[in-house]
Amino acid sequence: MTIRRKPTPKSAQRDTHTAPSESDIGAVIARGGATANPPRTKPQLVQLRLAPRDIERIDATRNARLVSPSRHAWLLEAIFEKLQRDESS
Repeated sequence: MTIRRKPTPKSAQRDTHTAPSESDIGAVIARGGATANPPRTKPQLVQLRLAPRDIERIDATRNARLVSPSRHAWLLEAIFEKLQRDESS
């Protein structure tokens, strides 16, 4: 069982906080900064139609890896590899 002191009412506590001066407030405002939570952009959904034979080839390639990524992750990796190749040439 933990024993602690009885809490004191707020009115009995000392007010050690002093209000900031106008120049301090102005300095904070002038400093500016980024928003606390930058807006997030939602990924755009894309529908992809593949022949069953192509899906089987993708799955065979994925399953040959030591740690098989999901089909979605594998497709993303393939897309970004292709983009990187095309953009560097």
